Amino acid sequence: FAKRMMRQAIADGSIPQECFAKTNSHCNHAVLSKQFFCDSLRVLHHPAGLGECDFGDCYDRAAHAPTSIALQSWGIPRTAIRTLLLTMQTMQYVLKTGYGESTACFGGTEDSPLSGLGQGSGASPPAFMALSSLIVNAYRRLGHGAKISSSYTARLFWLSAVMYVDDTDLIHWGRERDMP
Repeated sequence: FAKRMMRQAIADGSIPQECFAKTNSHCNHAVLSKQFFCDSLRVLHHPAGLGECDFGDCYDRAAHAPTSIALQSWGIPRTAIRTLLLTMQTMQYVLKTGYGESTACFGGTEDSPLSGLGQGSGASPPAFMALSSLIVNAYRRLGHGAKISSSYTARLFWLSAVMYVDDTDLIHWGRERDMP
């Protein structure tokens, strides 16, 4: 289901170019895009910068309400989303060590739900990609990012961030060339 969901999102164009953790992409593409941006800055002498963000533990900390909205925007049925998120909210865990399994368990309840998507869940990568897509698109709609023309092909690039799973670089481009 998760692979089909990602293929459909790529086919629909739901995943922005700034999100590099997808099929037929590699972390090297993200690094090269960031390098292209920095090289262009040096040539153009334009005020700009990169804000490095690390969404550490991104699967464990994903808020369910915006994740639900993101998955709905990809056309996932609400019943499937509700089943996934309710399961994650009320899941019970036990600690298992070399000495055996603990008798006490912890987790969420319907009155006090847990959040997150869970490490190891097959739904975590596409669900976080859907959430990341919303974040990047909102950042771009706010006018953040850079429009850069390639010196070799004269192709115009609009790049607002460089994101590979939980490692993100937000691009800040000065509105005026002579900004301090």
